[in-house]
Amino acid sequence: MGKPVIRTYREEDEEQIVALTQVAWAGATVWQTIEARYGPRGGKPWWEHKLHPILECARTRQECFLVAEWEGQIAGYATFSLDPESRIGTVGNNAVHPDLRGRGIGSALHEAVLRRIVDAGMEMIQVTTTEPLTNAQRMYERHGFQELIRSITYAMRANEAKISGDG
Repeated sequence: MGKPVIRTYREEDEEQIVALTQVAWAGATVWQTIEARYGPRGGKPWWEHKLHPILECARTRQECFLVAEWEGQIAGYATFSLDPESRIGTVGNNAVHPDLRGRGIGSALHEAVLRRIVDAGMEMIQVTTTEPLTNAQRMYERHGFQELIRSITYAMRANEAKISGDG
């Protein structure tokens, strides 16, 4: 079995990143849950909302966007950010094509991100994930992360808000 090639994002990767985001994040985003319950937001499918911050990172902070190639195709990606003031590096969005999972691609990307965060002199590293992503949770724990806090996302239609004083 081969190893993925990890490199920095290039502009010509965008089309494959868009396609990968659609399949890799299915079933694991707040946006998809909102769409399933309340319909599409702003006339866009869930994956376009998920894609927006990913492409923003790709276009403005290419040095913080890593791509994994497998047999000449983009198999996964990982983003991160650095905060020199707090000295915290944050693992951002990361994804591996569902057909290529279990081959070490996610781990290779994650380790490359951790290396860049450490090399940048950050004193802490943080990552946030969602409950359905148990494989990601296990990977983070294998790399030494410890759970700090869980959060719950609530949503409702604005016209159903119960506000004191409403008739």
